[in-house]
Amino acid sequence: MLLLCLMFGFQANSGGLLENVLTRVSAEKEPGLGFLEMGLLAGGYLDSEGLQVAQSKLHDFLAQIQPEGLESGSDKWLKKLGKNLDGKLKKSEDLEADPLSALEGQFSPVTAAFLLAAAAPETKLDQLKGLSKKADAQFFEGTRTRQDLLSAMMNLGAYQVVKTFPAQSALLLELSLKLAPNFAYVGPQLDAHFYNEALTLFNDKKIELCGLLGAAGFSRYPERKEFLPVCFNAGVSLMQVAEAENKIPETLVICEKLAPLTGEHREKFETGVAHLLCVQADHLRTSGALLEGLSFAKRAAALNPVCNLDILIWEALIRDSYGNAEDQAGYWAALRERAPDRAQNLELWMRQNQVAGAVDDGKLEEALDLVAQDISVENGVTNYLAVLHRWVLKSQKAGDYAAIFAKLDQVPAQVAEHPTLAALRLDTYQVQLKSAGKDFQKVAAIYEKLFADPKIKKSNLGLDDFRDDYGNVLVELVEAHVAKDQFQEANALCQSALKKLPNHPGLVKEAARMAQIMKRIQ
Repeated sequence: MLLLCLMFGFQANSGGLLENVLTRVSAEKEPGLGFLEMGLLAGGYLDSEGLQVAQSKLHDFLAQIQPEGLESGSDKWLKKLGKNLDGKLKKSEDLEADPLSALEGQFSPVTAAFLLAAAAPETKLDQLKGLSKKADAQFFEGTRTRQDLLSAMMNLGAYQVVKTFPAQSALLLELSLKLAPNFAYVGPQLDAHFYNEALTLFNDKKIELCGLLGAAGFSRYPERKEFLPVCFNAGVSLMQVAEAENKIPETLVICEKLAPLTGEHREKFETGVAHLLCVQADHLRTSGALLEGLSFAKRAAALNPVCNLDILIWEALIRDSYGNAEDQAGYWAALRERAPDRAQNLELWMRQNQVAGAVDDGKLEEALDLVAQDISVENGVTNYLAVLHRWVLKSQKAGDYAAIFAKLDQVPAQVAEHPTLAALRLDTYQVQLKSAGKDFQKVAAIYEKLFADPKIKKSNLGLDDFRDDYGNVLVELVEAHVAKDQFQEANALCQSALKKLPNHPGLVKEAARMAQIMKRIQ
């Protein structure tokens, strides 16, 4: 009767409480259940309501075997407790993990050990040694712990339901492993029993259940190597149909557990798992679920370094998180560690986009700062000069000539000697000259600065036309002095101009004219 109730408990609640406890223990947290409740969990009480009812019954049972009239914890009290327990336990008939089954005679020595430990919660296990003839003595030898005892209960619980509910049996085996990684209760060849059942599931084409049980069974009992081919064959069978049947996520849950358990075929197996992980990651990536896709891609890369979809997703996350500095910083750090060259290229690409955007928005100063960061990369100098040219043109229109010359004097070292700079300087002088119009005094000052500019002097730019125009301006200034009868000033300017431009036709002619004027006025 109790066995039927146990089976119903597994069937009615598909292991929700068990999965929750396993998740907590796997995350190195407390299971959320005490010693008594964990033992009942092994017995199949997998929903909160059923657990509470069983907990009440177990408390009543433990109260019944408490010795009366003796000091709790004393030697006499302990001996009496052991006798009281044995008096309640009938002949062992089954490998039960359900503590309450002891009331009807179905129990194992492990269950008896659990009940004795539960009845004396403040007592050390080694003090319980020899108190019960029906309890498994190994748990009171001083080498076992209450965790080991609970782990063994989980092994027995898995055994009880393996034929009817193999998925829950696998969960119990996983929890057993988490509770006591270094102790696996074998009992009467439990490991062989789990292997035989996994093989039966495979032969019955129940491949998913075979994979779950095989993975859990071999993880719990690694000495039984027969699990290896079963695990490998189950995984391969699942992977062969996963894409076609659109069952990749659930297949991966099983296959990732199987991967470490496939023996000499592990590398080949993991390549197949990595492929499925990449397929799922790419599906999520293209549907916009980047973070979820990243989880699959990272797992794929861990199994097979050739799988680099995680790099593409990091890049997409960086592009999509533009404006969120905190998120971007984390994504950048991950990408730089995973693929530094790709990170560098992406940084360059993003800055180039920023440059294009800044140029389109007329933010040329910002664009110039950005291209300066990449001056050393391929085409970096060309890109810098292109933006600089646009900046100069804009500044020329604004008449900000001083700023232009200052900027051209402060360019990065990589372009400091580039001939384009001298051309931009000369072009700026030319625009400045044009803006000065007929103000010959101002025009002459600009020419003086132009011909004194060391950057212009060092260049190979043709300046003959500028010299001709400069001479013509000086002729205009000489004639302006003459018009005002400022003959001495006119003559001095003419002589000075001839020294600068000795072969200028206009100045030569003006000098001859000034010689006649000066002869007349003397």
